[in-house]
Amino acid sequence: MKFYIDYNPINWNAYIDAERSNRYKASAIKKAETEAIKLLTRRLKYEGGYPINLTLTKHYKDKRQDLDGFRFKGVIDGLVKGGVIKNDNLNCIQEINIRCCFDNKVGIDIEIKEVET
Repeated sequence: MKFYIDYNPINWNAYIDAERSNRYKASAIKKAETEAIKLLTRRLKYEGGYPINLTLTKHYKDKRQDLDGFRFKGVIDGLVKGGVIKNDNLNCIQEINIRCCFDNKVGIDIEIKEVET
């Protein structure tokens, strides 16, 4: 299963700054991200078997950001809350791959694949 979501989560640096300024602000950011992903994926459902491998391809407009600054916690939690995947524990997700793509988009490609045994 592969799909694109037009959403750009804040990076780790901005999240940490919010957390340091007010712990409730950071919590609100994570909650808002989770809800946004839930709404954007509400009609999607992964029908394959588990465990799965997730590949998240973050789209960037330029190379002025760091790939390790991509916060994907809210994205994965939103996939669970939206019912796309059943859980984000180690029984369900075996591997997470983070990739980057340079174009005019700012969203995320998400690919879910069943682990081949």
